[in-house]
Amino acid sequence: MIFRPPVANDAAMLAQFGRDSFCEAFAHLYSAENLTTFLNDVHNIENINAQIEANNVHYMLAEDAADNGKLIGYCKISEKSKLDYDQNGPHTCEFSQLYVLASHHGSGVAQKLMDWAIQSAKSRGFKELVLSVYSDNPRAQSFYQKYGFTYYCDTIFMVGTHRDDEYIYRLIL
Repeated sequence: MIFRPPVANDAAMLAQFGRDSFCEAFAHLYSAENLTTFLNDVHNIENINAQIEANNVHYMLAEDAADNGKLIGYCKISEKSKLDYDQNGPHTCEFSQLYVLASHHGSGVAQKLMDWAIQSAKSRGFKELVLSVYSDNPRAQSFYQKYGFTYYCDTIFMVGTHRDDEYIYRLIL
């Protein structure tokens, strides 16, 4: 596996991967209209490119060296949390995405990406790392708990007009 930060010409690949991996895990939960709205809003080339160029959003890509560098996962942290809760001021960093292809679950990719996210937040001086996780995703919740994340509060996540109940987890760094 190869781990690297993205460059500007990775935006199209990241947008498509975000769409594909989100659909792989969650498309069955939403109407076609809500799913399309969400994907167009979140996983679009312009949005991803702006984030790559920003100095307060940080990505790490995971590629399969044995498969010509095919993207198999990525994660993202944001220095400004967009989660709706009473956060710890400027000392809070949001772990906002972790996508790994289902074919690579259990391969250690997610663990290496999580290790990077925690270390990256620490090295930037953050005291708290927060994330939201779907309330009906015990596998993801268990993964985060293994890293020391604990439940903090309830929140919602909108996919188009569809409301998902989610939990905010946090890790004191």
